[in-house]
Amino acid sequence: MSQLAQKFDQRKALHVLLYVASRLPHPANIYNVLKCIWFADREHLEQYGRQIYGETYFAPEHGPVPSGAYDIVKYAAGRSSWDLRFPEALEAMNANNTEVTARIEPDLDLLSRSELICLTNAARKYGKLSFGKLKTLSHQSKAFRNAGPNGEINLEELIRELHDGKAIERHILDRHPGVARA
Repeated sequence: MSQLAQKFDQRKALHVLLYVASRLPHPANIYNVLKCIWFADREHLEQYGRQIYGETYFAPEHGPVPSGAYDIVKYAAGRSSWDLRFPEALEAMNANNTEVTARIEPDLDLLSRSELICLTNAARKYGKLSFGKLKTLSHQSKAFRNAGPNGEINLEELIRELHDGKAIERHILDRHPGVARA
């Protein structure tokens, strides 16, 4: 786990998935939903100096994947050997190999105004793009390219590639003075 990362919030991740899926054409393509989360989290880091729910990203062939969110989708689709029982996910969404549909409204009380803005922006900008266009756009990240095949994307490197990344890194470290850089 990155020294600058916040703790993963599983419940919030579920409601981010529901929020994004409910704003894309029905049923939502999983690839588009996950890429919207990637772009929203990048925007939120850049604009507000923190991640939306503490996601860890990996670098498979088709672009950055929010690991925790994808695990929730696979769990809801019955395609996961995830040990963690998360019945809320089973009740909240329908999922299969390619699509996800929100069965309930997302709990907006879990999401800040700034998070909703970034998620909405990403859904509008990236939600309807083709697989090829999303793949091309998401591969532009140097942190993604440096992660290696299926490797974890280094959060510090991701932050440094954002506009004013050094200031963002200082902001995060100032908010968490006990955090030491590796």
